[in-house]
Amino acid sequence: MSKPLLAVAALCALVLTAGCRSRNPDVGRACDAETTCPTGMHCLPDATGETVCMDSCAEDDETTCADGSLCLDTDLGGRACWIGGPVSIGDACTSHTQCENGGICVQIEGMAEATCWRACNVGASNDCFEDERCVATTTGSGFCVP
Repeated sequence: MSKPLLAVAALCALVLTAGCRSRNPDVGRACDAETTCPTGMHCLPDATGETVCMDSCAEDDETTCADGSLCLDTDLGGRACWIGGPVSIGDACTSHTQCENGGICVQIEGMAEATCWRACNVGASNDCFEDERCVATTTGSGFCVP
């Protein structure tokens, strides 16, 4: 097997073991009053302020959506699967919308500032890495901790 083919095979194996989740191809597509999103999606401003399509999620949905993104309330009513912001997991944040896709902003008691953590569904067995556990926040959302 050639080196490029080996690299692709290794990457595919890594993606499969990481529990990669599928994402709607319309997520992140530009939208406005004239260019609407498909049914089941919201047209919302992203972290840069541009309006894009985001999947809807229901009140009874857990912390994360099927693609691993965070399910958040919107200013328009309803909830959406947040596509993520510019702040990486492990870096300081002031709101959930700042965290990268799949991140949640949590301040742990005793820490000086809030940090982006990987979001998870409390009680789910496969949302966190093997050496992590999903801990509930005071609002019932979950985040992965070592």
